[in-house]
Amino acid sequence: MRLNEWIEVASFEHQGSVNTIMWAPSEIGLKLAAGSADGCVSILSRKSKIQRENFGIRVIIADESWEKPYKFQAHDLGISSVGWAPYYTPDDFDGETNIEQLNLLPKLVTASCDKTVKIWEYRASRFFTRVFL
Repeated sequence: MRLNEWIEVASFEHQGSVNTIMWAPSEIGLKLAAGSADGCVSILSRKSKIQRENFGIRVIIADESWEKPYKFQAHDLGISSVGWAPYYTPDDFDGETNIEQLNLLPKLVTASCDKTVKIWEYRASRFFTRVFL
């Protein structure tokens, strides 16, 4: 491996052209959303291994491989934009709750040539539409 150069570490394909990509907030891990002309969204996730140290501290170590993309049909027409919501906002806290107790769900927004904006929530290995605009 040579230094000071970019190397390809992963590559994925869609049926149609990929129109938009967006990295997720770091709190939910190394994930990338890609929206394409076929109306599909792919969520790409980097694999990780969890190791425990002797003092009970969990350390997450990522390897260089990526999981098979999770793909779903988001719109009837092409996707023009995707975006991730912040993982949490100051409004999520009531002064007594810490972040581990919030049970927050990752959220994604998609916009399409079909004139809709959809907000998606991640639940049990699927994204579900929550709001149509």
